[in-house]
Amino acid sequence: MTDHFGQLFNMSYKLYNPKLDMVAVPDFDAGAMENWGLIVYREILMLYRQGVSSAEDKKQVARVVAHELAHQWFGNAVTCSWWSESFLNEGFASFLEIPLVEVARPRWNLGLTFTLSETRVAFDADSYETSLPLYNANVMKHPEIDNMFGRITYQKGAAVLRMIEAFMGKDNFYAALNTYLAERVAAGGMTTYKELLEAFTVKMAALNIPGRKVDFNERFDEWISTSGFPLVTFTAANNVLTMRQERFLLGTVNASSPAAKRAWNIPLTFVVRTATESDADVLARQTEAKPVLWFEKTNATAIYTLPSGYKWILANVRNFGYYRVNYEVSNWDRLIEQLQRAPSAIHVFSRVQLIEDSFSLARKGLLDYSIPIRLIQYLPGAGTVVPAEQEYPPWSAAINGLQYIESMIGDSNNSLKLFAQKVIGRKYSDNFWNSTEVWVEDVNEDYQQLTLRTAIIENACYYDLSTCQAQAVQRLQAWRTANSSTVLIDPHFKDKIFCYGVRGGTLVDYEYLLQQFNLADVHQAKLAILRGLGCSRDRDSITRLLNMTLDFNVVRGQDSSYVLSYASKFPEGHLLTWDFLKTHWHQLPKDKRDSMVTDVCGKFKTTKMLDEVTAFYQSLGTDIAEKQSFLSALARIRSNIEWMTAFAQPVLEALAQGARP
Repeated sequence: MTDHFGQLFNMSYKLYNPKLDMVAVPDFDAGAMENWGLIVYREILMLYRQGVSSAEDKKQVARVVAHELAHQWFGNAVTCSWWSESFLNEGFASFLEIPLVEVARPRWNLGLTFTLSETRVAFDADSYETSLPLYNANVMKHPEIDNMFGRITYQKGAAVLRMIEAFMGKDNFYAALNTYLAERVAAGGMTTYKELLEAFTVKMAALNIPGRKVDFNERFDEWISTSGFPLVTFTAANNVLTMRQERFLLGTVNASSPAAKRAWNIPLTFVVRTATESDADVLARQTEAKPVLWFEKTNATAIYTLPSGYKWILANVRNFGYYRVNYEVSNWDRLIEQLQRAPSAIHVFSRVQLIEDSFSLARKGLLDYSIPIRLIQYLPGAGTVVPAEQEYPPWSAAINGLQYIESMIGDSNNSLKLFAQKVIGRKYSDNFWNSTEVWVEDVNEDYQQLTLRTAIIENACYYDLSTCQAQAVQRLQAWRTANSSTVLIDPHFKDKIFCYGVRGGTLVDYEYLLQQFNLADVHQAKLAILRGLGCSRDRDSITRLLNMTLDFNVVRGQDSSYVLSYASKFPEGHLLTWDFLKTHWHQLPKDKRDSMVTDVCGKFKTTKMLDEVTAFYQSLGTDIAEKQSFLSALARIRSNIEWMTAFAQPVLEALAQGARP
């Protein structure tokens, strides 16, 4: 991996250090640290034991190792001049993880998941007025520095860099980075984001490619120096396509506020399907994401002339741009028809984007929920006529969209459960529990298909598909009965077996799993067991699990946030976990309380809970280190309350319609 980076950036690691050692330690709050010559990792982020660790564990190890190696160039050889520009280190390392892993494990096809692990996470964090920009000039105090190490810095940083790479072209992008690194090293190793953008400007000016010779500091500054991202709406009339932009924000927003009126220079990409071209032809035109036009931030609209008799418009080609897209209902209808008839005519990245954009727009009230509900019904296919979606990312996008709805109304009505069983149940098969069909260690590692199977199993069980739950219970109890000696738990499905086996089993199963937690000598196995214990329906068992986090000899402090996340996943444990968080706030690890607030509080949806979270935050003092996490959680709760008032009933009606045979 280091040799690959050395070649990629024309700068050998050995120019700076003769050695590179890596060490795993049991307790390490930072996860991993990119020290020159000695990278330190938490055990689960470096160590992998075949037969015990899962493919997901192996992927995570690979990504974290790649991240820390990327830091040898972006963070060590060249580093940000101050914490206000931390994305120059962390955003780059996050961006480079997947390309580097793909060099080591091309069979995993990890590039398919970039928008799931980076863009989606960034959008989620960046959809509120409380979000922070990539560059924040007001970073002086320690808590402000800590806030620069979150999803905006890592995931948005990676997503914006991906957009710039797509605009420039991959080879041009890396050539510019070579020059940038060499120049900054020669200047002492410190850098600013404006120096990075200037390096891009110089490179593209030298190439003189039409449409791409731009001043990057002028065109891309808002993407870095301001928070948020745009929504671009496409409307057509008389063969004229008109585009308008606005900031995408969830929750009630003062439309006249500067934050709401923000605008960006957007490199727009879109494909217009003509009346005569084939499915193969229109797919071929999606292979590149060249900008069709620039939407200038100073203009109210952008205009494009459409060909006569066009069929549909698809914007943000291959989902490279860091913006959401909306259309007229008629265009959504034609895109849905295309997916139902021949989904492969739309690139898989764009299939993901259509699903995620439609759910997000419906959540904001800009699109009727019937659109995303209708759209995702293409996924299980139509018998022998149209095959089921075979790629994992579109399924993940649909599951993610349904999860928010479930968090709002899942405990009050069966419509969502019936709809999910219809869509996911048609894809589920008991045979999915056989991982060897798609994963044989170092022989046939089809990560995408294995991940699709685990996602389908997880959600089939979550939405109470009886055949799935029966498999989980049977496998856990067979393991318990054999005393874990002759019956092995498939490592790729162990967390599903533990969770839904406990949830559908008995207290005997819970006690046995607790014993195995104490006996396990691989930390990844311990975490899978903790997740299973958190799935219990028994309140006393959940309380017992939460209390384990108070003894760091039982549950490591670095793992306590995982336990609270697991325990709050199901309705039985959510309020118990909130009460535990309030009661034991000062006993819990300080560096994990940010994520605890996000995981536990952000799902509340009532005025009562808004008042409770507000009162608790104020009781701690509003200048605490966790201030940004509380502000973000409160913004989410307000948005959830508004959603419940405006959309709960229409969503139930759309789901009921979609659940019909």
